[in-house]
Amino acid sequence: MTPASPGPLPPLRGLIAQNPHCPSALFEHLAGSQDASVRAAAARNRWASDRVLANLATDSDPSVRQAVAGNPNCPSAAIVSLTADGEDSIVLTAGSNPRCSEDRLMELALSRRVMARVGVAGNPRCPPPLLERFVTDEDRRVRHSALRNASTPPERLNFRVDRHSFGPRQLLARNPSTPPKLLGHLAKGDLSLIRAAVARNSHAPPWVLAMLVNDEDEVVRAAALRHQSVPRELLRAAATSPDRVARRASASNPLCPPPLLRALATDASPAVRAAAAVHPLLPGDLALWVAADDRAEVRRAAAHNPRALPGLLTKLAADAEGSVRVAVAFHATAWPELLAGLAHDELAAVRWAVARNSATPFDVQCELLDDHDPSSRVALAAWSRWGEILTLLEHLSPG
Repeated sequence: MTPASPGPLPPLRGLIAQNPHCPSALFEHLAGSQDASVRAAAARNRWASDRVLANLATDSDPSVRQAVAGNPNCPSAAIVSLTADGEDSIVLTAGSNPRCSEDRLMELALSRRVMARVGVAGNPRCPPPLLERFVTDEDRRVRHSALRNASTPPERLNFRVDRHSFGPRQLLARNPSTPPKLLGHLAKGDLSLIRAAVARNSHAPPWVLAMLVNDEDEVVRAAALRHQSVPRELLRAAATSPDRVARRASASNPLCPPPLLRALATDASPAVRAAAAVHPLLPGDLALWVAADDRAEVRRAAAHNPRALPGLLTKLAADAEGSVRVAVAFHATAWPELLAGLAHDELAAVRWAVARNSATPFDVQCELLDDHDPSSRVALAAWSRWGEILTLLEHLSPG
């Protein structure tokens, strides 16, 4: 269904410049574009060379310098110059970049520029002595940045939080370094947003999660049941609970045991069955069962399962529901022949998903260059791993 004359292409150079597979000669050409948005896209490419990033760090457009400052591979010399930039937002971003040297962090910690201290306080490489000082900084934004930082020493987080200070409580509830005793205190608070943040904290201890499993707010209960540290007996109890939210959350737990998933895959609720269908630990003999479910959301979830077998994907590639075929086209284990067939699907979203899939072979991507729907070419510009494809798209791109 590919028409002879493709429709107009949207500007694609920014997407190509951000693509990690962009050929070096084309990338350097785009990094020197007159369009600041294209230069900013090149500056965000983590595979950009030090030379290109150093040049872009002195760009006249603030958005380009901002992009360089946020690049995780920004060279140290460029970080130093960007931490002295005239734009506060750039100073903040550069100061929080892990490539910022410890010596420069020490210098910025003494700065009277608030955004410089905010950036340092949020840097994962910030030395503990500085974080200890930032926790009591005169500026609220610096204190909050330190409270958010997982590198802040736990003993500096272990203090009584005023019940009316929502911001610090939320940051402490999210910080994986917050001491368990303080997480337990926050889990008893009156605000469900804080309790939910505790339930999502990767280091929440089992005894705190056990409290939150019975919370009055269903969002909090679900977050606690999804946590991999929730006691297993509570997970088993939730799987047979009359509460649909609890059953769905238990099916979403990454450590939900296969026997529970077996029961949840045949639950009366489609949402629960879908949660079980996408779980990588779902027993193999149930895969075709969920693939034949009468609800599209369950079949779509089955197609998203990272361990879906070839027979299952083949079956779902012919599903009448377009969103199911999109999920198959996205699948990391989809093979070239399957993707080639889906590249001719009548639904543009399926062809777009094929274009996004890194396993799509070169000849199929070439066909998608002529797709009448521009979304396929947008996907190719952003995700194609073939330099020839990106070069052709750059020549076709308007502007």
